Amino acid sequence: MRVRPLAAVLMCVAAFLAGMVVGGTHGDIVQADVASLLGVPAIKAPRSGERISGVAYFHGTATVTGDGYYDMSYRSCTASEGASWTTFAGPYISQQGDILAYWDTGAVEPGCYDIMLNQHLDGGGVRITDLPAIIVIRPNAEVCVRSFHDPDGDGRYGEPQVERFVDAVFTLTTEAGDPVTVQESWYCFINLAPGPYRLEVEPLVGRVVTTLNTAEFELRGDASVTFWFGSAPDE
Repeated sequence: MRVRPLAAVLMCVAAFLAGMVVGGTHGDIVQADVASLLGVPAIKAPRSGERISGVAYFHGTATVTGDGYYDMSYRSCTASEGASWTTFAGPYISQQGDILAYWDTGAVEPGCYDIMLNQHLDGGGVRITDLPAIIVIRPNAEVCVRSFHDPDGDGRYGEPQVERFVDAVFTLTTEAGDPVTVQESWYCFINLAPGPYRLEVEPLVGRVVTTLNTAEFELRGDASVTFWFGSAPDE
């Protein structure tokens, strides 16, 4: 009887598991987990067909070694096979926890989009994972806030690996004076009614803002507005 080497057996088992499809979300997650063990880029969430709005968080794995990096891109579901992709995140040389990237969907029109995760290998070559048919919706007006570490105090957000996000306290107030306060680094106030608003930011203790710390504006229809706020250590 012919006995296969252990390594060959393990490779066969891994290939079977990576390729198996079990109906529903559970099967998708199993497939993504096995893919990550094999060093293949994987997107765990959101899943195909899901509806997203505001800032979308993509979870999964992209193993980076040496001079490698990864990025993420999108294109319309109705685009032709050879149509180009638009990069919305990266290049990144590492990820925070299981978060691959953020996508500010306020920058695109509502509709159906395909997502692609590109893992650029050290020494050349690319491993690709695609996520078809993500539905971007904009139910009502929204205000998105972005807080970032601004060590040079220039008020501009730079490369992700240089100026990482830092939490701040954001307060959005309606004309009637009804405030909503959150402490986040990226956040979107969604399902907002049209009308005037005031947005204020307060950095965490030990930091000072390097941009304007208040904004007054009026929302109309299904508008999506994004404000960037920088802060630096109070030295």
